[in-house]
Formats: sequence, structure tokens, C-alpha cells
Amino acid sequence: MTNTRTLRPLKSLSVAVVAAAALTLSACGSGGDAEQTDGVEQSQAPQEESAPADGAQSEETPTAEASASDSASGSAQGGELEAAGAAIETAEAENGGTAHHIDWDDNEHWEIDVVGDREWEYQVSADGSSVEQTDEDDADGDDTREVEQAEVTLLEALETALEDTPGTIDDAELDEDDGSLHWEVGIYAEGSSDSTDIRIDAQSGDITGSDSDDGDNDDDSDDDGDDDDD
Repeated sequence: MTNTRTLRPLKSLSVAVVAAAALTLSACGSGGDAEQTDGVEQSQAPQEESAPADGAQSEETPTAEASASDSASGSAQGGELEAAGAAIETAEAENGGTAHHIDWDDNEHWEIDVVGDREWEYQVSADGSSVEQTDEDDADGDDTREVEQAEVTLLEALETALEDTPGTIDDAELDEDDGSLHWEVGIYAEGSSDSTDIRIDAQSGDITGSDSDDGDNDDDSDDDGDDDDD
């Protein structure tokens, strides 16, 4: 008799379906882990951007360089001798002539008067390297005569004053008083906010006196710098 049933292969098919489903679930599970891992990596990545400390320090460097440059040409009060010497040389070379007045003006530049066949007032850069502005006029007879009579130059007078009173330069000019020709040099002594005027004989180069300008409008004409009593 042929009563053999042919339904037994269905069991094998169901096992195959279950196995395939298990593989699908396994693949989804591993994919979810990958996505979760990617999410963690993405959330941690922005933390690497929080380190601008080096940039902040590099931005401060130009300020320090600017301060160093300022100190080379002048300070808050007065200019340095080296820059003054360069400014005098620059001014005298512009049109010839001899410098007889210098002023450290507004903590920004030098003003220098030069006399020759004409008279010029130069505004020179703080480091003394270049002329920024020029005013020209007829030569003053007194200025011409005083410059011709002086044996000591403006730069030499500045050097003498700073040897006596170390500090920075306020101003200096050639002047005649009671027939005596002298340089009057204003110096800010080290550690002082007051300008001291030092008088230097324009013939011998000797220091003949000094006054301290302490801003009280009193006459400090005695050599010790104390206020004179009325």
C-alpha cells in the first residue's frame, strides 16, 4: 500500500524560517550598537574645541612689543637721549642749519627748531628717524647770532645735563640772559614727575645752576630746588 505522507519537510522549512529570523534580529542588534557607538563618538567630539588659551596668549604679545617700542623712544614723561640725538640729526640734515631748540611734545613726537639761511620748525617722529611736518620762516637774527657764538651743541648740552641728572628729556633751548649765553635743559629725573631745568654755559659746557619746576608757580631759582619765600 502507498499511504506514505509527504508533510514532514514543513518542519525543516519552519526551522529555516526561525534561523533566518534570528539572523535578522542579530544583524539589527549589531547595527543598533554601531549607531549607538556613533552617537557617543559624536557627542564627545565637540569637547576638543574648548582650548583657546594659546590664542589668547598670542594676542597679548603685540602689546608687550608695543610697550618695548615705546620705551625705546620715550616714556610717559620725557624722551630718551638716543631718540633725541637721532631727531636732531634728522632735522639738521633736512635743509642744513643748526638745531637750537628741542621739545618732547605730547608724548608723541619731537619739535626741533633749526636755524640757517632760513629758520625751520620740524616735527620729528618719536624715534627720531623721520620728519613728519615742517614750518619755514625767515631766519631770526638773534637765533643766528647765538648759534654762531655757542661752542657747545644742543646734543652736547643734553648729554651734560643727563650725566648730572639721569632721567628723560623734557626740552632744551639756547638762551641769552644778561649777556651770558647758556643752554637751559629740562630733565625729568629718575623717579620724579617734576622737570628740573639745568643751565649749562654755552661756551665752557659747565653747569651753572638748576631749577626744579614742581608746578607750584613759585620761583625755585636757588640751586637746591626749594621754593623761594617772598
